[in-house]
Amino acid sequence: MKRKYYSSVLARCGARLTVCHGATLRYPERIHVGDDVYINRRAIVTARETVKIGDNVLIGPNVVIDSGDHIFADTDRPIWRQGFRNSPVEIGQNVWLGANVTVLKGVSIGRGSVIGAGAVVTRDIPEYSVAHGVPAVVVRSRATMEMEK
Repeated sequence: MKRKYYSSVLARCGARLTVCHGATLRYPERIHVGDDVYINRRAIVTARETVKIGDNVLIGPNVVIDSGDHIFADTDRPIWRQGFRNSPVEIGQNVWLGANVTVLKGVSIGRGSVIGAGAVVTRDIPEYSVAHGVPAVVVRSRATMEMEK
């Protein structure tokens, strides 16, 4: 039943999508999901602009992916009345977003990357990177780790 629902509302719904209880997909018509994607409990994906999630992606609990943020320059108007700045988000294939990660608008996370728990991703992450922190910084390459085995 869930599969039929997500296939009807998402821009693209790959095979074997798992969306856990409490996860929220806002503006699903702009969300493209690959095969074998796991979206853990209480994750929130807000697609004011396109969000693409590649194949074999693990999205941990409480992850936030948001392709927009509030405009707040006018101090004479309430922030909620000033609109949004939106920019696409892309999560490459075989990426793991740990618990409580936040991915902000305009970010691309390269294939094979791992983003550590609690990180805030504010800029692009290259392929096969391990990144963590606020803001997230790359601390090593998975390609190098594999060669060290």
